[in-house]
Amino acid sequence: MKKRWLSMALVTGLVGSLFTPATAFAALEDYSIATTAEENKVILDCDMGYLGDDAYCMFILAQADAAGWVDFLGVTAVGGNEICATGTNAILNQLEAIERTDIPVYIGTDVPIMGFRYLESDAPLTGGFQWTGGYRQLGSYVEPTNYHDLGDLLDESWGYSKTEAQTDMNAAEFMIQQVHENPGEVTIFAVGACTNVALACMMDPTFAENTAGIIYMGGAVDVPGNANVEGEFNWFYDPESVQICLNNDFPYQVVVPHDIASKVQIKKDVFDMMAEKNNTPITQLFMDRVYDSYVENPTKSSYCWDAITAGIFLCPDLITETEFRDMAIDCNSSSYSYANAATWATGEGPYKSKNVQIVFNIDRDEFWTFVTDLYGTQF
Repeated sequence: MKKRWLSMALVTGLVGSLFTPATAFAALEDYSIATTAEENKVILDCDMGYLGDDAYCMFILAQADAAGWVDFLGVTAVGGNEICATGTNAILNQLEAIERTDIPVYIGTDVPIMGFRYLESDAPLTGGFQWTGGYRQLGSYVEPTNYHDLGDLLDESWGYSKTEAQTDMNAAEFMIQQVHENPGEVTIFAVGACTNVALACMMDPTFAENTAGIIYMGGAVDVPGNANVEGEFNWFYDPESVQICLNNDFPYQVVVPHDIASKVQIKKDVFDMMAEKNNTPITQLFMDRVYDSYVENPTKSSYCWDAITAGIFLCPDLITETEFRDMAIDCNSSSYSYANAATWATGEGPYKSKNVQIVFNIDRDEFWTFVTDLYGTQF
């Protein structure tokens, strides 16, 4: 039986009720926005590519910042889908494209807490790999001296960014600084590997408890993984960092798992809506670079995991199915279930499991209507 929750306890940093069942909306001003910039500051920690789910998430938060719904403190790059330098360049390029170069960008780390694994030798134990992301550089990996030294990894259609990343501190240091300057107000969006966030927890034992909370995109709970048989890619990339984060005292922990991916796909109807609301640099960017591929192939669809985290933060009424469970990550690298997000009923999990809120479904049509309304509004 599907469970629906109304919770004030987990998300005390939000204004109004947290993650509650969906209702219908007509126009942007009619949405039940649960946040204000005065009380809700956000940092996006991501493994950015071009016009993928990380970008959708970043654009939602940028528009929410313009609307006065959040204070978007910055974007931090972590290794994952691509190496960190590539992701940094992609973040900067896309912030330039949407005319939001005021949002600072900080460079994090490529290397997981326990170091890189060798996928070929691990494959017999872990069941093979469907997606390797930044791991595909293994064997010939040389960390670039800076994000403008990408060589063959550069996306020629975008080129190098004109703006620069911040160099006064790294991603983890930036998170720590902002959390202590704004205690109880900063929500971390961990939509890539959790390495930067785990480093912040290790560098400052008070970091987690001084945030407002953390929202992850990661884990495969009741479905197979997309990295190996059990593991979802973000958490597979550095499962030990996930367990470090879970074991820290974030005021709330919300997980948007791989389970939701097939339920909230991007299809042509999303871009048709954007075409009707093409009033901003964001919608124009999608029209110029993405829309034609869906017109040419009307049955095309793609996943958009990360965007869901920002959508439910702003508008929790979009959620239709959520549940609290105890959760832990299998960190036994010789196990077939390595990086698996194991869950138990609340109170029944083993030592070092953490009770988290898991979002299993949202109203797909209302979500994309909300997102395209938001993208198409000039603030």
